[in-house]
Amino acid sequence: MSLAAIAIIVLAVKIAIFLNAPRMSAGDSTWNTLRQIDSAKQQWMLEKGKTPDDIPTWNELLPYIGSYMTNFHQTNGVVVDPRGGIFFIGKVSQPAAAKKGEKIYP
Repeated sequence: MSLAAIAIIVLAVKIAIFLNAPRMSAGDSTWNTLRQIDSAKQQWMLEKGKTPDDIPTWNELLPYIGSYMTNFHQTNGVVVDPRGGIFFIGKVSQPAAAKKGEKIYP
């Protein structure tokens, strides 16, 4: 895959994340966490030479994640926030998702 194709994919994901930003409430950290996970996936792909179909583990994303998320842990394929909430990393080409209580974040 050429560098231009990877750059286009990264740009497309960034635009999708930006377009979802207006839906966020000021106090909702879940959207911020999802944005950080998606950004970390992009950085991981570019630095490690991975493809958009690859799925990183939480430990592989930790170097690219904010320090407040280092107490999260991965179990049974999902990332658990000790404050409540479950995050699904997924493929690099797919946006991360979350479930917090009854609310599902695409």
